[in-house]
Amino acid sequence: MISLINNDARRLPLANGCVVDQLSIFSFTTPDMPKLDLSRCYARLINHQTAANMVKTYHYAHRVPSITYAIGMYVDGVLAGCATFGPPASSKTSKAVCGDKYSGIVLELNRLYVHEWAGRNSESWLIGRSFKLLSRPAILVSYADTGKEHIGYVYQATNWIYTGLSDGSGCFSRIVVDGKERTSKSFYDELGSQAKAVISKRYPDAVFHEYTRKHRYVYFLGTKKERKVMRQSLRWSVSEYPKL
Repeated sequence: MISLINNDARRLPLANGCVVDQLSIFSFTTPDMPKLDLSRCYARLINHQTAANMVKTYHYAHRVPSITYAIGMYVDGVLAGCATFGPPASSKTSKAVCGDKYSGIVLELNRLYVHEWAGRNSESWLIGRSFKLLSRPAILVSYADTGKEHIGYVYQATNWIYTGLSDGSGCFSRIVVDGKERTSKSFYDELGSQAKAVISKRYPDAVFHEYTRKHRYVYFLGTKKERKVMRQSLRWSVSEYPKL
């Protein structure tokens, strides 16, 4: 028996005809699905707070990112996982991918979590279903953390474009101020800079955690013509998929 914070108390309609649920707490018996069974699965937009609770509790980072879209995977009506999309963690990424022209449609797949009991290939299925629920056109970016020995096989399985390792020079993955963790982006929003010197001047006791380089992936959503034009505007070099 697993207890989870879920979203099945009250459902609210959205403009696009999808639904989100209001927060409630309940217990359920874990479904038994050793292999992905599509007849038992569906995906839909979910309440951001529900996604935040799942991410904070179960994702290895235990931190909640900025969320624009939250999409849940359900197995037999039970929330099995979620994918969240939001503004890129680095303020420079939106322009760096394909230039200023497309900076307003860049989203980062910033959290992905699916319970192990949901079976193999569930994460790649959830990513694929998420594509159908996001606004288009869109440019998606996501990362696989080398510090956790992640390669990004789930992105490779869903045909993302690999663009090499991110530039970690001068960056920090986490900054702790007064016992609270903050992302470098939050300091850019507050101070207009992510530089250590600028942050340290404002917060002398800040603790900086070094950034580990990450495998970087890109995906284009849109019509065939839109995808072609965006792909031609890609500023990052394309490389072969990495392997262990």
